[in-house]
Amino acid sequence: MQTRVRKGTLLLRDEISDLKDIFNSMAQQISSHQLILEHKVRERTLDLARANDGLAKEVEERKRIEGELEKAKDVAIAANRSKSEFLANMSHEIRTPLNAIINFTELCLGTQITPEQHEYLDYVRFAAQHLLRLITDILDFSKIEAGKLEIEDMQFSLFDQIEHAVSVLAARAFKAGLELCYRIDADVPDLIIGDPGRLLQIFVNLIGNGIKFTKEGEVVISASVKTQTEDSIEILFSVKDTGLGIPESKQSLLFKAFSQVDSSTQRVYGGTGLGLVISAKLAAAMGGEMWVESEGTENRGSTFWFTARFQKLQQSTTNAPSFKDAHALVVDDNHTSRCILVDLLKNWRMVADGVDTVEGAKALLHKAAVSGHPYNVVLLDMWLNGTDASELVDFLHMYPSLLANYSQPATSAFYTSEQMKYNSTKKNVLKGEETESKSTSDVSLPIIMLTSVNLIDVTRCKEIGIRFHTSKPVRRSLLVRVLKSALHAQDEVPDEGQASQISESLGRSLHILVVEDNVVNQKVAVKLLKKWGHTFVLACNGAEAIDKSTQEAFDLILMDVQMPVCDGFEATARIREIEKNNNGRRTPIVAMTAHAMSGDGDRCISAGMDFYVSKPLNAKKLQELLQSAAMGSFRGRHYSSPYCDDITKYV
Repeated sequence: MQTRVRKGTLLLRDEISDLKDIFNSMAQQISSHQLILEHKVRERTLDLARANDGLAKEVEERKRIEGELEKAKDVAIAANRSKSEFLANMSHEIRTPLNAIINFTELCLGTQITPEQHEYLDYVRFAAQHLLRLITDILDFSKIEAGKLEIEDMQFSLFDQIEHAVSVLAARAFKAGLELCYRIDADVPDLIIGDPGRLLQIFVNLIGNGIKFTKEGEVVISASVKTQTEDSIEILFSVKDTGLGIPESKQSLLFKAFSQVDSSTQRVYGGTGLGLVISAKLAAAMGGEMWVESEGTENRGSTFWFTARFQKLQQSTTNAPSFKDAHALVVDDNHTSRCILVDLLKNWRMVADGVDTVEGAKALLHKAAVSGHPYNVVLLDMWLNGTDASELVDFLHMYPSLLANYSQPATSAFYTSEQMKYNSTKKNVLKGEETESKSTSDVSLPIIMLTSVNLIDVTRCKEIGIRFHTSKPVRRSLLVRVLKSALHAQDEVPDEGQASQISESLGRSLHILVVEDNVVNQKVAVKLLKKWGHTFVLACNGAEAIDKSTQEAFDLILMDVQMPVCDGFEATARIREIEKNNNGRRTPIVAMTAHAMSGDGDRCISAGMDFYVSKPLNAKKLQELLQSAAMGSFRGRHYSSPYCDDITKYV
């Protein structure tokens, strides 16, 4: 018994010893792991501390960079502001003397001078106009680069813009011996909403380039519908010439600033290399694009394409003219021009044919008369293959019955008597021989002569007995009026009383306050106003303008914007305040500025001015504005964009 107890005790003591060893071992392991963990914690803590230090430094660096960026941004904004102010001031400083040069040159050209002096003054005017165009290009490019290009949204006539573009360049095309014409598809709307000034700018640039780089042939403008939705329409325009062509390797240079196909010192054609860049940017700003197609071969020419998106009018009231069943013969040696005219007349519900020679016209006239459907009107190009087209006029004066009255068509019996006389001499007439004396009838034949822009052509029309004529490129509105006259389908005209009232209004003298600090510009304004029969009072700054506007009544105020003592904006605001306090009549104020920068027009209107014209003054535009004021149809809240005046007047 005792033996078993001892053994049990020993056994118990051995188990306790084992447990003690195990616990001691566990304690050692825990202690070891604790040391390892503490070491790792210290390492991670050090890593975090280092990372925190790095992050703090990075945050500090970023704050420093942000501060520098903010400073750089402020510097850039200040530099951009300085650039805009510099461009505005340079525009003002350059346009101010140009105003005097151009307008005094035109005034001098209107006086009695020798042909030699006239030639010299023409050179002066051309040089000044070219300089103004360069200034406009540079300003436009600067505005585009600065992101300040503004696109307006207003209702306008697309047809008028295209016709205006070809009209202002018609003289250049005629001088170069080129045919300039345009084609507008029948489904293209006339009245749309967009920016007419910028569209005109693109047209003038592309057409001008076409004329400059084409030695012979033609420049053709076209417009067609590309896509349209219920509210908008995308129109595809093209300007095609038969000029030099552009090699494919050089085409990539066309739309890069200050780049030209020929940049050598021996290049024949000048220019800044900005025109196409500006045009492409304008097309992009109007939701379109621009590209060129050319085979690079002379006489095959180039075609510049561009698209633009416009808003459609909800209700369009445009109605195409109608000359239903009228028969017309177009005689023109240029195939493109002839086809365009024939298609246009057919769109106006006329029966139209085309021919390119006098002999061919005679044959068609005879054939139509024999068939019982004689022509009612002939549209005749004055110069067919370089020769005077008077032979056909003489022929029709001999045989006026070949043309029937549109309002009262000739009867078969009436034609038969004349036909017998024509048939008896037909062979000799077609050979161009003299067969009988011309008709002495004073009735004007329905012949519309298509003349050049040269006034000599108009004189020639009178000499050969042609009453109806219109110049090429043919403008639709003018052609409609001439057709109505030739076909005796005229609209109602004002009676004598209405005509007298209109004449008196146009001739009414205005009393005008001219506010201008520049002495030379004062003389320009004074000369123009005297020439047009208006009276005026001069003010040298805004403060004088305020005083004089309270001393007497004026029909109109011409207000310069940049002046010493008191500028035009401050003077206008003060005048409007005085009018409001005294319940006086609101005097129209027209701003005159040479800044021509983005936002100038809005600023003028916001200041209380009613209209906005740029320097150099466009004499014709200013005269029209004064006539509107004289007729009481002057409407404010609109202003003419400077580049539009520059283009239409000085191209």
